[in-house]
Amino acid sequence: MMALDPVAAGCAGTGVALVLLTGAVHKLIDGAGFARTLADHQLLPDALVAPLARALPLAEIAAGTALLFGASHGAGLALAALLFALYTGALVANLLRGHVDIDCGCGWGPTARQRGRLSWSLPLRNLVLLALLGLAALPVTARPAVWIDSLTVGAGGLLLLALYLTTHQLLANQPLLAALRRPS
Repeated sequence: MMALDPVAAGCAGTGVALVLLTGAVHKLIDGAGFARTLADHQLLPDALVAPLARALPLAEIAAGTALLFGASHGAGLALAALLFALYTGALVANLLRGHVDIDCGCGWGPTARQRGRLSWSLPLRNLVLLALLGLAALPVTARPAVWIDSLTVGAGGLLLLALYLTTHQLLANQPLLAALRRPS
């Protein structure tokens, strides 16, 4: 089996952890909005929407935090993979039935609402996050860690978060740009 340098695995795990933690903050800050988003997906009985709207951000915090620490890394990988599989399944279910005029529930800030913008690029983005989890799950080479490794893992994780947020913003802007290109 392939062994990865611990810094590469650490960057992948830290990047996914930061994506989960920032997503959880967004969901906790706008709990009512996230509950509406879950309801809009029309995949849950009404009685489960509110409890799940409270539980999902807590699960994201648990997964993201667990990914950051060696002792809980495996549990973090499993929970994060489960969450991304769940989110991807919800997106695919809505895309397959043409139910795209809903918020994906994955955004942050004033441009977070993705009304009418569900597309196949969202599950694809989640598959990239799952691939990063796969990298973080690979065995790592045994070598002594030095201080620069920790700095590199932190910077690499922040870079992956920045790439995720940039991709999210580009996806959010895509329909707006298409509207600008149409002749009036």
